[in-house]
Amino acid sequence: MKSYLLMLMNDEPGAGGGGVAEGDQGAANGGGSALSSGGEQQLAIHERIPEKFRVFEGEGEAAKFNLEASTSKLADSYSSMEKRLGEGHTAPDSPDGYEIDGKAIAEDFDVEAFMGDELNKSFLAKAHAHGMSNKQVQMVMEHAMKEMIPNLTAGNKELDSESCTKSLQSEIWKDGAEFKENMGAANRLFRSLPDGLREQVDAKLGNDPLFIQVAAMFGKEMAEDTPANGAQGGDSQANIEELMLSEAYKDNKHPQHEAVSKKVRAHFERAAA
Repeated sequence: MKSYLLMLMNDEPGAGGGGVAEGDQGAANGGGSALSSGGEQQLAIHERIPEKFRVFEGEGEAAKFNLEASTSKLADSYSSMEKRLGEGHTAPDSPDGYEIDGKAIAEDFDVEAFMGDELNKSFLAKAHAHGMSNKQVQMVMEHAMKEMIPNLTAGNKELDSESCTKSLQSEIWKDGAEFKENMGAANRLFRSLPDGLREQVDAKLGNDPLFIQVAAMFGKEMAEDTPANGAQGGDSQANIEELMLSEAYKDNKHPQHEAVSKKVRAHFERAAA
């Protein structure tokens, strides 16, 4: 670039903003042959600079080409381009040249596995063909992994839930009242589970029609026991559920296990009567 600019600066513009180099002047005067010149003609100085960098002073036919301003504009452009190259604003030499910062995407993001996947290789090839820089690809990756994919996953979970509900309504509990009763019973069992276990069951079995049917069967055995006078007795559903979550009920070696178990059984026997 430096030698090209120096060449431009050393040329003297002639009339009309053009000039002829010394060697070409000889050719113009018959000092060279058509064969040796290859039929090429020397361009005027302003024609050798890309049009977007040309600067003229004045208007119309009286306009004069400003060589210094034009070369300065050209140099500024190249300087800006070199800066952008240094800051990574251009595409790498090949798709393999992209460097993904996995830690910025996710703590456990496997960059090597990502780069080796054929589908991802295709994405990087397309990104390279469109001239995407490393920073642009990194931005796309972070946006996809942190925002788009989680939202899509959440959408799939809602769709699975809807599909599960439709399956139960159309194949198992076709009557609306029956469906409502059984889903309420299944949810009753679900709410009785300890927090940690409840979360795991929801994640793995929350949309499983077969599990929901089983949960409904056991949930019916936990039907709320409300005395006829409307007052909550000592063996209300809330109290029974609390007993079932106690160590005394879950551990058959606990000294109070037999007494607690008897109380729970009596509760369900009354509910079934």
